Amino acid sequence: MRPETIIEIEGVDGSWWTIAGPNAGDKGVWLGTKVTGLYEPPVKVVTEAPGNWPGERYLAHRVQKRDITFGVEILHEECDTWASRDSLWRKAWAFDRDARMHITTAQSGRRWIKLRLGESPEVDWETDPTMKTVNRTNMVVVALDPFWYQDDEVHVGVCQTDTTFDPNALQLPWPWPKKKLPTETIRITVPVANPTDQPIWPKWSCPGSTFEPAEPYVPALPWLGAPKSRATIWTIPDYSFKNDDKANRRITLPSLIGGLRTDEVQTVVVDGRPTGGTWTLSLGAETTTALKHDVAPRDLRLALEALAQVAAGDVDVAQLPAINEVQTIELEGGATGGTFTLTLEGQTTGPIPYNADAVTLYAKIAALPVVGLADAEVDVQFTQNCEQQIFLVGEPTAGTFTLTLDGHTTDPIPYNAGNFRVANALAKLPNIGPFAISVSGSPPFKGGGPWTVKFQNTLAGVNINPITGDAGGLSGGAGIAVSVKRTKVGGRRYRITFRNRLGGANVGQFVGNPLLLTGGKEPKVAVETLSEGSQPYQITFTKLLGGKNMPEMVGDATRLTGCPPGVTPDILVETITEGHTYPAENAWVDSDPRVEQVTSESGSQLWGRMNGVRMLHHIPPYTGQVVFEVTASGCLPGQSVAVHLPRPWLRPWGMH
Repeated sequence: MRPETIIEIEGVDGSWWTIAGPNAGDKGVWLGTKVTGLYEPPVKVVTEAPGNWPGERYLAHRVQKRDITFGVEILHEECDTWASRDSLWRKAWAFDRDARMHITTAQSGRRWIKLRLGESPEVDWETDPTMKTVNRTNMVVVALDPFWYQDDEVHVGVCQTDTTFDPNALQLPWPWPKKKLPTETIRITVPVANPTDQPIWPKWSCPGSTFEPAEPYVPALPWLGAPKSRATIWTIPDYSFKNDDKANRRITLPSLIGGLRTDEVQTVVVDGRPTGGTWTLSLGAETTTALKHDVAPRDLRLALEALAQVAAGDVDVAQLPAINEVQTIELEGGATGGTFTLTLEGQTTGPIPYNADAVTLYAKIAALPVVGLADAEVDVQFTQNCEQQIFLVGEPTAGTFTLTLDGHTTDPIPYNAGNFRVANALAKLPNIGPFAISVSGSPPFKGGGPWTVKFQNTLAGVNINPITGDAGGLSGGAGIAVSVKRTKVGGRRYRITFRNRLGGANVGQFVGNPLLLTGGKEPKVAVETLSEGSQPYQITFTKLLGGKNMPEMVGDATRLTGCPPGVTPDILVETITEGHTYPAENAWVDSDPRVEQVTSESGSQLWGRMNGVRMLHHIPPYTGQVVFEVTASGCLPGQSVAVHLPRPWLRPWGMH
């Protein structure tokens, strides 16, 4: 039985449709009849008439773009309607992007061509499409590149000799004298260089150095560290098959450096303040031997190097300086009296006055057994006295007003009261008291405000809530009101730094109890940890593991002992810097004169270092065996160079 031709569409959206062949209609779409433009593209022949002689003379010909037309038959079923299938088919095509048509035959294998819409698809609307079992959609597509292609044929040459060199050790002048560098000749034999009916332009992939570049190094910028960096140097063929003078022409590429490596850095913290026992670290599927609770950096390094995936020298381990825990405590809600307490790891201080100074707070904290006299330091990180300004709005000419703070209200105050009168009225409030405020701002011998109220002494550093005013007793003027503006927010923030025995330890966070505070509105004790205490081990993966993205290690603290009551030991691991290797200057050389011929995987401007030298020659149709000779320098055994030979065809099959 004669094998069927298979026709598949690879859509711009990644979808695949088999429209002809054994699996045709896999999505309910079949290729229709009357296909045009698939077999050969249109060709424009240019001729000239030689004077009065008969006929014309050939000058050239040009293969033009293809216009291809075909129809597809789209099935309509209850389970999958024509409308839904037609919609998906349309999404596979675009005017500004290429889909691909693949044709597979027993004679010529698989070939493909790039297609995009030339016109909008058309559907027969003479009758309702939803009422028919099958509907035809007519397609007009264009192939701007008129050729059918097969995958490039790739031939590889592998280095067998170590030709690396260190320009620093050899003290080579710049530019390097390339004739003095070690080299190796690689021969790549291709039995049939070009079996197609079209000329082809070879492509080359040439790797950069496997060594890290020297400083300065900036990815994607010109080669700043050139004179000091190890590099590969490739000389590749650009043979002419028509001009004997250039039959052995070869091009030397610029020196290609390696990619910068960023070493992975992870930190490990033994948390919970253990005093005994052991712990372990796991890297992937491997686990270290038991480590002491206070293991020395050297012993931790040796334990990691004992893992199969870590060779000697592949890790650096250092213990960083201790980071002392710092917490802040601040009263919120405007408490004007009473006391509060602090609880740390189950131990509670004695009562602390709402306006305690740093010495008083330190004494309460140091009395806790978990802290001790020398293990904490208390200072006032921030303090500010509250200030509020009172205005009478509307220019009253008689009457009185009152002021209220946290539910306590003054006696009536005359509209033209002086500073002393306002201060005296506020001082009588039970939540303020004498000497806790000063009032200024109102002009002498005139009164009437505005008054600036400053809280001090027993209320110094207290976050006083805003005062409110009642203008019900004022008269005269218009739009009368009492306006109060808090110009300075009061507050006192204590800073507690753990040190000595608790230095570098991750201490539990204080918990405040505000139940005995008075005044204000819903007073509370706000606690914040500014920095957690730790003394981390810093582990850097270097040498053979340098530049690699390593799995984050996992610790096991279940065998640690001696932690304070209520504290659970833990091993905290954090990746500070992920390992990464930037691409080397791996060169891609496309000898096609219509494109930028030399590019780099790293993005560096290789073409700018070619000094204007270009690849010039193609391989003619139906060319047989060719031996490509490549010269390599700066390479390690196993590095490879590859030639990629395109396979363009006029037709979807045949023409071998």
